[in-house]
Amino acid sequence: MIDLAIERSLRENGCAIDTCVLVRRMQPSSPLNAAARRAIHDLRDRQYVLYLASQCLREYWATATRPFGENGLGWDPLRAERWLGILERAFHRIEEHPACYPEWRRLVTGHATRGRAAHDANIVAAMIGAGINVLLTFNGTDFARYPEIAILDPRDVP
Repeated sequence: MIDLAIERSLRENGCAIDTCVLVRRMQPSSPLNAAARRAIHDLRDRQYVLYLASQCLREYWATATRPFGENGLGWDPLRAERWLGILERAFHRIEEHPACYPEWRRLVTGHATRGRAAHDANIVAAMIGAGINVLLTFNGTDFARYPEIAILDPRDVP
């Protein structure tokens, strides 16, 4: 069930999609595949605008071209490029605006962000700049430090 405040935000501002949802959507063998597919489909059916941050597209490329045994999809660059084009046409892209870096810096220093989580902060910074405050992700705990956004788990989309 989607929280009423999140539902209102979805109607007004749309929803950003995290890399993990895209990757699981492309992995038929993943136990999260059906939830990723269903959530994207259902949100689209409700006419919500769905966004991808440029950071997520970069992460998607890295995961798609990483070997399967290293938590990647094992795709060659040509296949990854083809799917990148599909994603670019299927979703609105959140451009990194001039204030993205200062916002990212505020987030990483203000929330004592370490390591890979700095990439998540870049997604949040881009969302803030675009006025989007809902993120569809399986990794809610990774983003819980950022009260600026609301988390929507694909398994909670009815």
